[in-house]
Amino acid sequence: MDIKQSKSNKEFRRQKNIRLVGSHTDITEQKLIQNELNSLAHYDMLTELPNRLSFEVKINDLINTGKNMILTKSLH
Repeated sequence: MDIKQSKSNKEFRRQKNIRLVGSHTDITEQKLIQNELNSLAHYDMLTELPNRLSFEVKINDLINTGKNMILTKSLH
């Protein structure tokens, strides 16, 4: 279960009261839909193989990791 929590603090100086207002919202269904959309965006519906977008994301991640490794080694 995924929960979104929000809160707000209100202070009234004249009355010297502090009011706390909060809420919790179950966002489980929203997360499931978000995961499904992510899957549809990155995998072919018929074969369930990674698609071009998934490939590009992985390649960019590898390139960025390589750049970070080079930068880290150059600093030492």
